Amino acid sequence: MSLESADQPRLWAFKILLIGLALASALGSASAAQRKANHAMVWGPMFKSQVERCWKKPNGGDATAEAAFKVSLTRDGMLAEQPVAEKPATSDYEKAYQESAVKSLDACQPYNLPIEYYEEWKYFAPVFSEKKGKAADGFTPTPSICRGC
Repeated sequence: MSLESADQPRLWAFKILLIGLALASALGSASAAQRKANHAMVWGPMFKSQVERCWKKPNGGDATAEAAFKVSLTRDGMLAEQPVAEKPATSDYEKAYQESAVKSLDACQPYNLPIEYYEEWKYFAPVFSEKKGKAADGFTPTPSICRGC
């Protein structure tokens, strides 16, 4: 048996190993994205319930309103910096609405969120929105937390 034929099985084993590593890497990254989405289903509602307790929606306004922010949190659940609105307010009510959302984000800290998902919740974009609903005042405030999660 020649040296070349003796190395053939090792060469094939090495090729199979490389292909396996490439497949595992591709599958691992896809499942990581899926795991991240599943994690947001855990910490997103936790964040939302904490903010809802502090949110004092401004009076007035007879239209649907929305305020989206860029938020940065520290490991201990504190705001690392003041939330930044993604777009400027176009009316007095929108301005008051944004200000009330920022006050609620500030008042509710520190946020009690699972530290194992910190890399996911340290930067995200909560959205405060309200649409006509069945509440007594005709509106239902619904902070939507998972855009940007």
